[in-house]
Amino acid sequence: VTGQDVSTMLRHGQRSIIFLINNGGYTIEVEIHDGPYNLIKNWDYAGFVDAIHNGEGNCWTVK
Repeated sequence: VTGQDVSTMLRHGQRSIIFLINNGGYTIEVEIHDGPYNLIKNWDYAGFVDAIHNGEGNCWTVK
């Protein structure tokens, strides 16, 4: 699911539950050939929903 997909879900009033599991990058790539290009910056996923929800969506974070 892309950010545009989430925005479209909210715009059309689709009540979705998205479970996001962040594994910290491309695990298989690290195992095959590690390098600095595999260090992926983590997104602020809750902040992303706040930015696009226009007062209509909710986001919860659990660790």
